[in-house]
Amino acid sequence: MSKKQEICRLCQKTAKLAKSHIIPEYFYSEIYKKNHKLFQEFVGEETFKYRKHQKGFKEKLLCFDCEQLLSGYESYVKNHLYGSSSKGLQFDTTNLNEVNGVQLLKIDTIKFRFLLLSILWRASISSLQFFESVKLSDEHEEILRKAILTKSLPAVNLFPCIAYLIKGENTFSTDVITQPQRTSLPTGNSLFNFVFGGFSINFFWTPLPFLFELLFIGNFPKELILTIKDAKSIRMFNETNAKLNMLKKNGEYPEVLLN
Repeated sequence: MSKKQEICRLCQKTAKLAKSHIIPEYFYSEIYKKNHKLFQEFVGEETFKYRKHQKGFKEKLLCFDCEQLLSGYESYVKNHLYGSSSKGLQFDTTNLNEVNGVQLLKIDTIKFRFLLLSILWRASISSLQFFESVKLSDEHEEILRKAILTKSLPAVNLFPCIAYLIKGENTFSTDVITQPQRTSLPTGNSLFNFVFGGFSINFFWTPLPFLFELLFIGNFPKELILTIKDAKSIRMFNETNAKLNMLKKNGEYPEVLLN
């Protein structure tokens, strides 16, 4: 019996759909446990629970051809930023240089932005609870769908994205993935924030002050201006770690996802 034919969300053709990762699978490699299990925490003010997963979050969205389209950009970012080592997802600092006090990352920013915007689009069309805070308008989803399908990304000031590197005690924090959040800057600009692969990524859909434009991914084709943030300076990390460490101390939770 043939598999059910469904509509691919990218090319909109009828096809057999595979379960697509919203955030590429390799970004989860540092947070899988020894038995290859992923633990998702739900930490509230007074309550805590966790759910065990075999793999990172995915659902049926794309056909084989569209999966292949996205996988090329995923592979480029993985190999360029983290190398092809089987030891795990370790950020390759050889591409990171300081010039006149500014951190510059050597990377094809068009490919990097393509991957990031595809993740934003996938999260927006996803029905998974983990991505419930990410919702673009139907018009913006359609703009991104067409841009990704035709490999013609919109101008950098449309869906601008800014990346920060998150530094832990000894290395970049590639072992952290947080639930995407919708929030706002003190300037009033709205954004979606994602954390994965050692990066904190902010996606905006409202105009930003001119000074921010230098940080837009894609402004310079082969280099990206980066800000490095200490994980301890990020309130969300501190609050979550405090709760998880207390649970570990009390023996209420066997393992920790966020380190």
